[in-house]
Amino acid sequence: MTETSIFICGYRPEALKQAQKIFKNFTVIDFKPRKPSQSQSKFSYLPFEFIENQVDKFLDSESILIPTTEKGVLLKSLLLQKIGRAEESHFLSRFIDKGIMKDHCTKNKILITDYILSDNTTPEEVANNFQFPIYMKKRISSGSRQQRFATNTAELQAYWQSDMLLERNITGEELSIESFVFNKKIYFSNITTYHKHHTSNIAPGLFSDIDQKRILEFNEKIIQTFKVDKGFIHVECFLQKDQIVFGEIAIRPPGGFLMKLIEKSYGFEPWSEYFHLFLNKPPQVQTQSRGFSSVWILHPGEGRVKDIWGLDEIIKDKNLVKYKIKFKKGDRLTARRGSGESYGYFLFHSPHRQSVLKSLENIETHLQILLEPNPSF
Repeated sequence: MTETSIFICGYRPEALKQAQKIFKNFTVIDFKPRKPSQSQSKFSYLPFEFIENQVDKFLDSESILIPTTEKGVLLKSLLLQKIGRAEESHFLSRFIDKGIMKDHCTKNKILITDYILSDNTTPEEVANNFQFPIYMKKRISSGSRQQRFATNTAELQAYWQSDMLLERNITGEELSIESFVFNKKIYFSNITTYHKHHTSNIAPGLFSDIDQKRILEFNEKIIQTFKVDKGFIHVECFLQKDQIVFGEIAIRPPGGFLMKLIEKSYGFEPWSEYFHLFLNKPPQVQTQSRGFSSVWILHPGEGRVKDIWGLDEIIKDKNLVKYKIKFKKGDRLTARRGSGESYGYFLFHSPHRQSVLKSLENIETHLQILLEPNPSF
């Protein structure tokens, strides 16, 4: 096996930066055509549409395929089919297709919320049998993109599409667990608190000893049930008083800023350890956090930026590690289509969780972004 047979599925700049430090040569494959910059000279790039009908010219049965995005998992599955590794491709379907994922949970007695597939019902039947609100998402989708939240029959009918998963709303505290798995053994787990949905996260989250034990045991059960042998696993769930309800599982590194939060809180580079898994090297990780990290993701919404207030108050925060703002007064901003889209962020770190909480509260108190409707042309 040579390093020239390594293919990274999906385009994530922060991942490729680390990949160049580990692999002598590799190829990036993505659905979207891209032009690599000069700084990316260590790897080549192939759009999927270019190789789709001639995969055997580029890959063979021994090729290493490493997904870095949600669509990258789908891409890996498609490529595995084309190089004669159908069993591996079939295994990935339980992570790609949310209908198969939920069915796998039902068969293995994993607690989930009520759901139905849009192709098996009608809006009228769902409105009569499901209590609003109802989450609507494409069976094969990435993160929160294409996800809808119907609060009444009119919205349900307006958002209705084929190949959708419809779910009853889940109550409880939403959280996620990120785990390194190698040879079926869990080497590392972090619990992330969703402080403000789609806006701010804290890692690690702070839970009672009893709840932390419950969460980690639940995570281990999920990983075993889904028969994960190797990978960086992202499990989303809802903590309730007497039980934990499964949300989703991903067999690739988490999106958003969670990789950066893990790096700051635990003191190791998670992308590096992820890539080493595919070289059959167990992860070298720090399992005890050295503090708490949080992120506030900026997306003011759709409109033209009329004014920005309170930025100076946030920048002088001693916990602020890094920030980026990708807009200024007068800029026109588009609507947010998914949690992965942003116009900037603030990253905080402190040895004390209460301190990073105060940093997030500081943003809520002081930062104000005034928008006016975008001019129409």
